[in-house]
Amino acid sequence: MNHILDRAIAEIAGPIPSLRAAVLSVAPDSLIAWCWTRHDEPEIALNCARLDRAATVYLEALGAAQQGRNMLVAAQDTWIAVWPLEEPAANEDRLRPRLGLTTVFSGDLQSGMVMVHGRRVLQHLRAAWAKTQAGGEPLRDQLADLVLTADDPGLALERVATASAIELRRLERVEVLSDEEQQRLAREAARSKRAL
Repeated sequence: MNHILDRAIAEIAGPIPSLRAAVLSVAPDSLIAWCWTRHDEPEIALNCARLDRAATVYLEALGAAQQGRNMLVAAQDTWIAVWPLEEPAANEDRLRPRLGLTTVFSGDLQSGMVMVHGRRVLQHLRAAWAKTQAGGEPLRDQLADLVLTADDPGLALERVATASAIELRRLERVEVLSDEEQQRLAREAARSKRAL
């Protein structure tokens, strides 16, 4: 996941020189999932986590809904914008951990430009995040389910790999398999699961 997000931020950071940092964290605990800083400032991630925790506590004390939370903090030469990385499903009412993207901008920017740049970064990283989710998580879950239900997990994986014509060692990183390989692997995993 990190290498995909690193590549995505590298694509967009150049055209937005005021972008100082981007931090992906998991709420409500503000666990840092990924961080990028332009000038190697890892402490920014810790400070973003503190800010997110404080805002979460305050919003919960006010009874604010968890859906759609975002934040904009401004100083003369620094802007911090926080948005949820994932769009909540329309019918989702259960509470679950959410991913938040904190972006830090430096310089003499107008609030409108902060919003434009921030949304641009958000959309770009959302697309990259969606690619990481589509690129291996469902397949990884499918293989995990097969392993958990098989009498001999090692043999089950070996059979799926052989039937898919994919080396067993490559199953460790299904996200780097080609689309065609992932489809073959998913078909064989489903076939093996049905045979159990």
